[in-house]
Amino acid sequence: MTTTLSTTVAKAAVSHGDTITFVVPGPPVPQPRACPGRLPGQMFTPPANGIRGFRQAAALLATIRARQARWERTDSWFALHCEFVFDRPPSHFTKGGDVRSGAPPFPGRGKGCGDAANLIRGLSDAITKAGCVWVDDSRVVDERSRKRYAERGERPHSTVTITRLA
Repeated sequence: MTTTLSTTVAKAAVSHGDTITFVVPGPPVPQPRACPGRLPGQMFTPPANGIRGFRQAAALLATIRARQARWERTDSWFALHCEFVFDRPPSHFTKGGDVRSGAPPFPGRGKGCGDAANLIRGLSDAITKAGCVWVDDSRVVDERSRKRYAERGERPHSTVTITRLA
């Protein structure tokens, strides 16, 4: 019988089920990525896009939840599941306030949405720096993310669920 990583992770999550969840209010912010500069060998990092405040909030909330759950920093294996909720741009709505037909169902390359990898990177780096959950984010073996638009009346936020697997 062959055991896959996903099977091992699922079994570990069921048998150890040690989970914390927290919500970071405000629009999710992707970690800026260095880009090639104008000259060969030169790299350019875009100016801060609000990532500092987002990372501070994530670190504080992770620390509070970890302490409430009586977690200590460890080099166990972890699952990190995130849901990133964005405001819909005004162009997605009709004059009556309904979502117009043809509006994209999910956030894509729009302003500030970022790709899922950079969204998770900012969060996991903040949690690592806070020193309240894992020794290093390389200990995350199950990483999942979802991006979506906020429902009517819902505010943008990021929901983070961390499960200690072993």
